[in-house]
Amino acid sequence: MLQEVRNVYSTDCRAVDAMRSTTVSHRYLMYCNLDYRYGDYGGMMESGTTAMEAITALIDGPLCILVAYGAVHDHSYRYPLQIVLCVMQLYGLTWFTLQPMFSDTGLVGHFSSDPVLFWVVAVGCNAPWAICPSILLVDAFYKCCKSFQRLESVK
Repeated sequence: MLQEVRNVYSTDCRAVDAMRSTTVSHRYLMYCNLDYRYGDYGGMMESGTTAMEAITALIDGPLCILVAYGAVHDHSYRYPLQIVLCVMQLYGLTWFTLQPMFSDTGLVGHFSSDPVLFWVVAVGCNAPWAICPSILLVDAFYKCCKSFQRLESVK
């Protein structure tokens, strides 16, 4: 969540160079060099990316904390919130991934032409953001269905 907040307010990836040299800053800079939405707009983050990062930081982050708390303490609100959170994540990932196709520059203006960077960073680093929410969404859906079945069988 803190990384998402940092993405919203640190709109220039080149500012990462000013940070002390760390593995995280090098990886973040590599990601910025691959995906130009994070800072190749005159030093500013692309507006669609800024909106997506803000929603993630301000809504998804706190929801993640509520879902984690609900899971640890076995609260009944966990699964409905988990469904909402997973759908938000999958929608955001889909929007974030497809948005460049509809921009003025298309995919060429958003991603590096290096195929290794594209497959390792753009696909490899984003795949967990599709796989994990999908698994958690199906799990929460089945848990809610079982709860409704038990409720109907009591009637």
